[in-house]
Amino acid sequence: MYKRLFLTPLVIIVLTASGTSCSSGTKKDSGVPLPNGGFETGELAPWVPFQSVQAVVDTMQVRSGKFSLAESGAKGSVYEDVKGLAAGVTYTVSAWVSASPDATATAQIAVFDAGNNVASFSDAMTPKPAWQLLKYDFKVSANSQGIARIHLFRNDGKGTIFWDDVQIERAQ
Repeated sequence: MYKRLFLTPLVIIVLTASGTSCSSGTKKDSGVPLPNGGFETGELAPWVPFQSVQAVVDTMQVRSGKFSLAESGAKGSVYEDVKGLAAGVTYTVSAWVSASPDATATAQIAVFDAGNNVASFSDAMTPKPAWQLLKYDFKVSANSQGIARIHLFRNDGKGTIFWDDVQIERAQ
């Protein structure tokens, strides 16, 4: 009986501490929901291929989780429409990028504003096999209705470009 009384408060303390830790670790006010930003569903959707790129979900070269996006073949991108953005606010879209050892193709993030029919582009990066972070800041226009189309471009060249852990946050 004594051991049971001694262990019960200890279990409660551990559970309480664990619960506090979990709830504070998941709180994030500046993030914007980006469905399948890490490609962890194992499918491409809701990302949509654009132009002639061959885009598939990959398990061989992954930064985190079990999956990443692999783009090969020709120039093009995959894109996803992000909703719920605030007009006049600057956001940062970031993605981790790597490439096959033989790659000469460059990677680039683009943001299309359908309200103004304008696309803007990050600097082009020539990725290496090691993962590198690519970031791009964009401002949401009043005409966009709170929507931005995020493109992950594989430009001309050879090799495969890999993408993982795509996120959007309010710029700091």
